[in-house]
Amino acid sequence: MINRSYIWVDGPPGGGKTSLIERILKSNRTRLIMAARFAPTDSVSEPVEVFQGNDETERYLMAGASNTLLYKYPVVRHDETEERFWDTVFIQDDSDAIIFEGPPRREIRPDLFVYVTRPLADGENLVTRKEVEMVRLDFKAYLSAILGEELTEEEFEEQEDDSSFDTDMEDEEELEEVPIPDEIADKLQEYVEHGVPIMQEKWTLNDTQQGLAHAQVVVINIFDEEERRAAEVLTREIHRMYEDESIRDDVVRSYGRRRPSVFVANFDDPKDEGLKKAIARIKRAFTG
Repeated sequence: MINRSYIWVDGPPGGGKTSLIERILKSNRTRLIMAARFAPTDSVSEPVEVFQGNDETERYLMAGASNTLLYKYPVVRHDETEERFWDTVFIQDDSDAIIFEGPPRREIRPDLFVYVTRPLADGENLVTRKEVEMVRLDFKAYLSAILGEELTEEEFEEQEDDSSFDTDMEDEEELEEVPIPDEIADKLQEYVEHGVPIMQEKWTLNDTQQGLAHAQVVVINIFDEEERRAAEVLTREIHRMYEDESIRDDVVRSYGRRRPSVFVANFDDPKDEGLKKAIARIKRAFTG
């Protein structure tokens, strides 16, 4: 059995994932390190292995990777994607470590999860409070329980077409039909077909930063010193995400997880101190 480390690098588009991997590979002196790009796409119906002829794997090779792979897979059918990956020619090669780039995969548990991002734009928040759906109730089953009989969609649609409900009193006095406004009837029909969403206000991560909740190492990629202040603001926000109990409970959802190491780095400057520290931290996860 091959004993090696798995390092996963994720982050929003344009954050600098490939650039960081290049820097890690260029800093390597003795280990065999392979690199794989995981790319979900609607352009394929089955997982496809691409070994050459694409920009990202060429960048890996030029930086010193011992082997590379672009692994394209359909957006759906996740389980089959993982199963097929373990049968690839790529995974059979000997190496000390594999660096993965792309959306994290449930079945591939990394030794280290690295998140690469850019500073937030002015006015952009890392976390916000908003209504989120917690559960969806079966409205049809609920009505059936109240009425004491199963309510079919056909019966409901008939009542909706009549825009009224016909109800009898216990003394059998017949009530007048009560018309139901169209907007209410439409909403009831929606509840019958799709259920009733139960909403609750919670802290949520910025839509572009969802992977941050899994991070053990965060690297904030700055292009120049003018962006350092914004990067430091984001660093404080990440720390707050773990220190504020209400935010941590909603966003991180793990009481045992330690606050990630956060580094501010200029990837274009090999001598940047933040970059050196980030790479040193990542390389500690390598086996041997």
